[in-house]
Parts: sequence; structure tokens; C-alpha cells
Amino acid sequence: MISQLLLEPSNFKNGNFFVKIFLIIYFFMFVFFPPLIINNMLFILAPIGYLILILNIGITSKLLSSKYIVGLILGALGLFVYILLILTLNNRSLSGVLFVSLEWSILVIPIALSICIMCYKQRINKKEFIDLLIVVCNIQGLFAVISFFSPAFHDCFFAQLTKFMSQADIMQLSNSSFRLNGVARYLTNYAPIVPAVMTVVALYFTRFNTRYLITIPLMLIAVMLNSRSAMVLVIIGAIFVLFFNEKRISIHIKYVSIIGCIVLLCLPILIYVSSNYSDTRIVSWINSGIKAIISFISPGQENIGYFSYFSTSNRFLLPDSLSQLFFGAGFNVYKEGTVIAGFQSDVGYINYIWIGGIVYEICLWIYILYLIKPLLKNSDVFVKWLALFMIITCLIMNIKDTLFGVNEFMNFLFILALFYYSAHVLSLTENERSKNESLSLL
Repeated sequence: MISQLLLEPSNFKNGNFFVKIFLIIYFFMFVFFPPLIINNMLFILAPIGYLILILNIGITSKLLSSKYIVGLILGALGLFVYILLILTLNNRSLSGVLFVSLEWSILVIPIALSICIMCYKQRINKKEFIDLLIVVCNIQGLFAVISFFSPAFHDCFFAQLTKFMSQADIMQLSNSSFRLNGVARYLTNYAPIVPAVMTVVALYFTRFNTRYLITIPLMLIAVMLNSRSAMVLVIIGAIFVLFFNEKRISIHIKYVSIIGCIVLLCLPILIYVSSNYSDTRIVSWINSGIKAIISFISPGQENIGYFSYFSTSNRFLLPDSLSQLFFGAGFNVYKEGTVIAGFQSDVGYINYIWIGGIVYEICLWIYILYLIKPLLKNSDVFVKWLALFMIITCLIMNIKDTLFGVNEFMNFLFILALFYYSAHVLSLTENERSKNESLSLL
């Protein structure tokens, strides 16, 4: 099945050059939505997306008439209504947590569908779609390298990023400004997850085609320079790749992959640690991350850094009120917790409960599993593996952040699920049309 995927004939290279360039830029801007003109670039991309949907009204109607996509839109609107009710009952202001699922329904889903339609019109197959994601992540890696070695570029983007922030947020971000290497809206947390996932995907395909090794370094750099948490995901993902049970993968290939993985993970670390880069904070930051991993796997050692989340109880405080435990208090304890609840936590699981209670958290997970359903139901071995890895990613990364929001990873997850779903639906439509044409000829 994987060999068939890799051997699919290429159609994208034969398409219109300017359309291909537009698609790559549009794809990049959607996934990473850097605040180049306004704070949320999705509001600028959305009119383009709606125009593409209107110009391809036949395909759009076919997709929007499906129960799956209707369910995605109605589910997101349902979450919006629920949070609106919770905020009203708790006398909270209409904060950003309210508009997350609304933006999914009116911005993220339409833009993702417009990209899917463009991919269909350009006859992009499943392999080329994965390659397109890898290209987009390599572009981010290239921006990360430029930002790392060019203080002028780094400072220019930092100034643009902070243009839309409050003074308090700017002060907080300044402490980790050395990690802002690249071009994305949330460079220190959500954006690196995307190249981390695609690094693991490239490792998966490397077992069948070693040329994918070439695509890994830039993506890995985009991860390492910005997020240790995403680097943990790469390590876990690499293990998941190496020991995923497929009978036709020989033990020799596994050993080669293990060695290649170790080299790929260690080489950039050695380069950065041994470099004479003027800002030593990033070297110290990487070193502390390595120490955190070593302390986590060493028996009797105290967990530090990312792994302290497992042992720091004050990050996992829950509402005292039974009603708030089940239905939430209507606020984010990371942004407002110190003032309202007397503590602060960026653990996603805890934040969802404070925002909308256990009910909201369960509904969120049901929605995410529903979103991933096209991947889970796909007959392709790789796509099923990818679905499982997406679930693992959500489980892991929600420890450190409120992952289910309007961010780079969720944009990535929406486009991934919607592409595989639309490819299936539109291929069925095409097969049915071909069958009808054949019958009419008879």
C-alpha cells in the first residue's frame, strides 16, 4: 500500500507554474498565518477562500452537502453557543475563548476546503499532498535559519509580531524572543508542532524512499530553534515510526532508520552547542532541554523543564464548585488564572475544564475525533498510522498548551483531514461520472 502511494504518477509538476506558486504561498499562509498585515491573517485569507469556493460552486456544493462537513460546521457552532452560555452565566466578558470554534466554522474550514478544491483541480494526489506539506514546512525551516543568522530579519519580524500586542504581552514575549526563529503567529508553541509532525512523517517514508532524508534537516531546525516540547514529540514520533508493526519492513531497515534518526537528532544539537553564536541563551535553552530529558529517564532524578508538568501539582488545580467542575467557570487559567483563581496553568486539559468544564472537554475531544474520522476510516496503512499519530500528538501536546484553539497545528489538522475526505468524495463523484458516461455510450 505504501509502495503504491509512493509510486503514484505525479500530476502537480505538469500544472500551471503560477497556480502552483500561488497554492504553495496560500497553503503556507493558511497553516502558519504570520501576522504580516493584521494580527489574524485568516481574516484576509478567508475572502480568497470564499471566492475559490464560489468559483467552483459545483465542487463546493458536493462537499458541503456531505454529512461529515455539515457535522464539522454545526459541531463548531455548537461549541461556540455552549461557551457563550457559560460566559453569560458566569458574568464573564466575551473573551478570545468564545471565538475559537466560531473561527473554525467561518474561517478555518472554508479556507481548508478552498485549498482542497485547488488540490483537486491541480490533480494533486495523496503523495503529492504530503510532499506539499513537507515543502511548506521546509519553507518555515528556511525562514528559521534566516532568522537565526540574521538579527535584522529576526528583529523586523519581532517588531511586526508585537505590533498587535499589549505591553504586558510584549514584555512576556521578550523573555523568549531568542526562540522566535521563523515566520508564524505562535512560533514558540504551536507552529513548531507542524514541522515536528512532518519530520516524523518524512522519517516514516524514509524507510521506503531514502530521498526523504533530504527534507528532514530544515524541518528539524524549525523545531529545535523554537520548541523543546515539539522536539519531545519528534523523539516519541521517531520511536513510533521505528516500531510500528508492519511485517514487510525488515529488521535491517529498522536498524538503519534508528542510526539515521539518532544522527539527525544529534547533529543539529552539536552544531548549535559548538557554534559561536552571540546570543548564548538559545544554547543554554537547548542544553537545559537535554538535561530535562536525561533527568526524566534517570531513576530517582527530579523532573525538570517540560517533564516537571508531571510532578507539579499546582498546575493541575480544578474548580472547587461541582457546577464549575462540570460546566466551567468561563475563563482561561493561563491568561486570567492569577487574578481570578489565584494560580496559573498552561496545561490544556486543566484549561478546558476551567473554560467549560468536563462537559466541554469531552465535547472537544469528540469533535477532534470526528475531525480525524476520515483518516481513521481510510484503508491505507499510512493514513491509519497518521491518524493514530495525530491522536498521540493531541494527547501529548495538550499537557503543555491549550492545543485546541485557532493555531498552526489546528489549521494543519483541519487541512489534513479535509484533504483526505474531499479526495475520497470527489474521486467517488468522478468514478460515478465516468461510469455514467460509459453507460450513455452503450
